[in-house]
Amino acid sequence: LCLGTAQLAMDYGVNNVSGKPRFEESRAIIQTAVESGITTFDTAPAYGDSETILGRCLKELNMECVLISKLPAVDVTQFPREIGRSMRHQLEMTLHRLDIAKLPVYLFHRFEDMRLRDGLAVKEMESFKAQGLLEKWGVSIYTPDQAEECLDIEGLEIIQVPFSVADQRLLENDFLRRATL
Repeated sequence: LCLGTAQLAMDYGVNNVSGKPRFEESRAIIQTAVESGITTFDTAPAYGDSETILGRCLKELNMECVLISKLPAVDVTQFPREIGRSMRHQLEMTLHRLDIAKLPVYLFHRFEDMRLRDGLAVKEMESFKAQGLLEKWGVSIYTPDQAEECLDIEGLEIIQVPFSVADQRLLENDFLRRATL
């Protein structure tokens, strides 16, 4: 199981009537999660200051966990070299906010960014991995069509998919089984 951290930093969620929790509440939520066996946390720069809150909580609690964060949308109007610099800057900022040297999992937050400029962004992800800045890279997808396309992307290691009691499309079309082969 993985705990999403958007609600730690934003007024997020359909049942959220109290807004963003205080830092002490966030720390208690994270501590309870870890004590209950949840040691993977999903965050992103798009989730307010969740990376900073998560990094601070884990440091104060002296807990090591698997952290997943996401690359913000890539500016496709930039020159190729600038795209690489921008992506590296985003990753370095995430590492700083989480207070870690190497990110276990880094995902494209937008599926479309993997395709830009003949895979330039994918090559950058591979470069970050080779440099020891991240362990694995992947993508967060939102549709079964995107999931299907991911099966043909060389080097892709992680696919974060929508799945719940209400949305079982990827189980029904046999994607989950095929993705694990």
